[in-house]
Amino acid sequence: MIVSDRKKDKTCIFDIAGEISGTTARNQHLNSYIKHRLEKDSITAIALNLEKVEAVDSYGLGVIIQLYKFTKSEQLGFVLFHANGDVSAMLNLSGLNEITTIVDSEEDALAHIASLDE
Repeated sequence: MIVSDRKKDKTCIFDIAGEISGTTARNQHLNSYIKHRLEKDSITAIALNLEKVEAVDSYGLGVIIQLYKFTKSEQLGFVLFHANGDVSAMLNLSGLNEITTIVDSEEDALAHIASLDE
């Protein structure tokens, strides 16, 4: 798994590539990476770009849920976008689509985050 980040206004977008799985999530410490990045800047929301994510297993879903809970406790916005077919199916089967926002594009993600500020 490869993770990079970029900032747009007060939103940090995390571009994730590869698999979000037990092995890769533990090795890369995705939660720690994201939390550390949030501490560096004045961020009000995070967006996870899943366009290049090939697969998500149950451990990976747990990582995403932990990030969602963290952002909620810190009163930060949270959105997932560009989930491909298999990844989208896993998010829906897990019920993650019922607790968080999943949109098709980066533009939709940023519009959703902007609506939270209103």
